[in-house]
Amino acid sequence: MAKYYFQTPKPDLKTISKRLVLWFKQNQYDVEAVEDDNIQLIQAKKTGTFRTLTGTNIAFTVKLYASDTPDEFVCETATGQWTANIAGAATTALFTGGLTLVTGALGAAWTVKVERDIVEFMESTLKFRKLRTEGEAPAGAATAPAASAANAAPSAATSAPAAAPLSPRQKAEARVSTEMKGLADAHASGVLDAAEYAAKTKLLQAKVDDYVIEYTIEERSLKLKDAVSSGIISQDEYATKLTAMKAAIAVEVRDAEKTAAKESQIAKLRAAKEAGVLTSEEYDNKVAALG
Repeated sequence: MAKYYFQTPKPDLKTISKRLVLWFKQNQYDVEAVEDDNIQLIQAKKTGTFRTLTGTNIAFTVKLYASDTPDEFVCETATGQWTANIAGAATTALFTGGLTLVTGALGAAWTVKVERDIVEFMESTLKFRKLRTEGEAPAGAATAPAASAANAAPSAATSAPAAAPLSPRQKAEARVSTEMKGLADAHASGVLDAAEYAAKTKLLQAKVDDYVIEYTIEERSLKLKDAVSSGIISQDEYATKLTAMKAAIAVEVRDAEKTAAKESQIAKLRAAKEAGVLTSEEYDNKVAALG
């Protein structure tokens, strides 16, 4: 279980909850949500094959509530058994057991990834500022002693202005880099042999554009999500518009990548011409061959 503290002027927890529900649905989760005593509760479980690997009734739960500090709210996460009737369940029932209910490395890794993705969504897409984190860290991670909120002096990180958000491509490349490190660790520990490592590395390298598309959709779908939250469009209309947006963004990202690759190749050819490696005629012919 972990608690993430976010800062935003007058947080609207109902709207934040609706956006999280849409985010879960967009990422192929079964989701249910309810409000209980000014607390927003969400439970989500992965659909498809992955659910059979981690347990058909294992759910990731999110609790949103205001903190004691103005313009701050808490996003508390945990895992537990899927509750068939979330509206009739007590708040505490969804937050018992914690990570112990997720068995095996796959389930634990899934929990850490979902938490990471939610925090990234809160920071990069919803533009909330994460102030601090309390709770369990991933296995093997060093944990600093928690300072009292009343006595702790503001840190440089807390008082410094928020960094400029990363572009979809920067986020995609960072994500692939992190996953590459995971593959390298698995190879070094003997989990993957050389052939498996090479094959998975090649597949992962090809995912950069897919991740760029995913992050671009998250950024551009905010207005659609606001329209759903405000009741301007229905969930079905949202799904239709989102599908059309995904198709357009996919074409845009693929075309941009092709253009960037071509421009990079032309720059290399130009450098070769200036160095005397290519004649002007050879340069022109090679550029023309690029299409």
